[in-house]
Amino acid sequence: MSAAARALALRDNGPRPRVAAATRRALRNASELVASRLGSSAVARSAPGAVVTFAGVQGGAGVSTVALLACGAVTRASDRPAVAIDLAAGTRGGLGGLAGAWSQTSVETTAELVIAGGRLARPYTESADGVHVISDEPQAAITLDRTARKLLATIATGVQRDASDHELAALVRDCVDDAAIDELAGAHPATQRTALHKLVRTARGAHSLVAIDLGLADDELLARHAAASDLHVWVVAARCEDLEVARRRLLSHEVLAERELVLAWLPGGERVGSRALRSLGEARGCPVARLARFDPRSSWAERERACRSGLEALCRHLD
Repeated sequence: MSAAARALALRDNGPRPRVAAATRRALRNASELVASRLGSSAVARSAPGAVVTFAGVQGGAGVSTVALLACGAVTRASDRPAVAIDLAAGTRGGLGGLAGAWSQTSVETTAELVIAGGRLARPYTESADGVHVISDEPQAAITLDRTARKLLATIATGVQRDASDHELAALVRDCVDDAAIDELAGAHPATQRTALHKLVRTARGAHSLVAIDLGLADDELLARHAAASDLHVWVVAARCEDLEVARRRLLSHEVLAERELVLAWLPGGERVGSRALRSLGEARGCPVARLARFDPRSSWAERERACRSGLEALCRHLD
């Protein structure tokens, strides 16, 4: 049975204490445990999962980190795992790097294969915490490596047949032209958009949450994906020196999603008042939630616990 189809069975294999001997504290703890397992927490989700898009208005705002935090917390609390999908424009591959594993192909290639009736042995990879991840390796590095290998092979073939310097130069120019064409080529935008939307709809059925990492806010990506999400989350690093810049950038983007939330980090040493944080929400006409600081050396489970209140606030906006 695949990890996407597993359900967590609630089993009680331990000894049953006598009620008369149970202390009031033990009863309260047991009650809280049962309540959390039954999903009283907003973080406990069920399939079909809601679709949440994440984007930032500053470089290094931690969009991928927030997406993985939300997915990890939901996966631990729910009977189905969450899935994180990397669609960031400039930082593609970062989600997989944070999760510690990359999938077989990019989300676009996966979507095109799915819509064409193709099959992948495993369309996603799985993090150590059970989160499903669709994120290929950083594309810039892969593309450069492929181009360099092709150029080297072409030149080596020319040298082996004693091509002149003029011929070798022509071969190099041809390789450069081919690389430019490859960069511009690809699936038709409308076809690719249809395939991506189908992949997201399919992912909902098997997951408790579908988190889409859009990276630094890009109007085209927002129009494609945030508009179709159940909630769009703006991730902001609330630093005093550029808080006004963040607010203006939030104002600059058109409102596309039906529901939005500003999730504000407070980087180490920063002191930002509630009024200043509210101004970020006012820029979008939406609520603001505060995300607590955590130790970057801690495990993902410890980070999720530190950020629990902010993640709860995020999930409450899905209900």
